[in-house]
Amino acid sequence: MAAGFLYVVVPAEAATYTGSATSYSACSSGSITATGIRPYFGIVASNTIPLGSTIELVHPRSIGGRRFFSVQDTGGPGFLTDFYAPSCGWAIQFGRRTVTVRTVTFATRARVTPVRARHSTGWGHVHPR
Repeated sequence: MAAGFLYVVVPAEAATYTGSATSYSACSSGSITATGIRPYFGIVASNTIPLGSTIELVHPRSIGGRRFFSVQDTGGPGFLTDFYAPSCGWAIQFGRRTVTVRTVTFATRARVTPVRARHSTGWGHVHPR
């Protein structure tokens, strides 16, 4: 395992954001998100909330029957969130809305360096002496 970066998810201090939201789908965007995964209904793009965070809709209470979304992509300037839609028609019908979201978990980037364990199994936790 090489050194690199890992997104560490921690409980959030329940920050609340209100702003403009739009929707995007496979017909209007690329096929890979900023985190390197294929988009699916349940993810959002945001330039305000860090990648890897989980948000809860406060107003409206749900979109497409979902209340919790994962920030897995970055969006255009001027928008709080950009919800991934299951179809092009759904994205068009969504239009632009004002939403209020609350962070449930907050992701932060942490540097990860592999370490050799002091036990016979090889890799693992290093316990302090």
